[in-house]
Amino acid sequence: MKFALILLVGVAFAQTPTLTLSGPATARPGATVTVNLSVAASGSAALQWAIGLPAGYTATVADGAAATGKNLTCTANNAFCLLVGQNATVIGNGVVAAYSLRVPASASGTATLPLSNLLGASAVGDPVTIMSAPAYSLQILAAEDLNGDGIVTAADVTLMTTQAIASQTTPSACINDLNTDGKCDVLDVFQVVLKSLGLI
Repeated sequence: MKFALILLVGVAFAQTPTLTLSGPATARPGATVTVNLSVAASGSAALQWAIGLPAGYTATVADGAAATGKNLTCTANNAFCLLVGQNATVIGNGVVAAYSLRVPASASGTATLPLSNLLGASAVGDPVTIMSAPAYSLQILAAEDLNGDGIVTAADVTLMTTQAIASQTTPSACINDLNTDGKCDVLDVFQVVLKSLGLI
């Protein structure tokens, strides 16, 4: 009876091998953000995965801290990767890959990056079923949302006005050249006004 109880407790607390993508909640069009792929309870000496990159998005990838002793090899677009080493060491918990995700200048709405084609290999070569955490989503802020709160309001108009005024004597104060004409002026301010009114 005691043995059965211990066995049940062990099963109840066993972790499912899981891969998780995580990164910032928001980004601006044209930005590059870091998105980490982490593993928990991998039970694997080797891993494979694929990331669904939205149209127009590109990514470069580098080893994460948990990939020590393993070699990360990916397809040309870095969407499908293998993590394998010349050893049978089980991969520990943590970041196995760090992606630099480039958001297209034309991006809007929400970008979702699902994981698929997940598989692990145990230290003796047996398959290990790997689960995926819920898909990672990145909300793309409007260029006119200067304060990054997810909406364009009079507060953003004020910020753009401040930049336009300050940049007359300090050009480096122009950090949101919305119409990309090389300067911050009334055209940029009015673009924020139009966005705040829902006219563009």
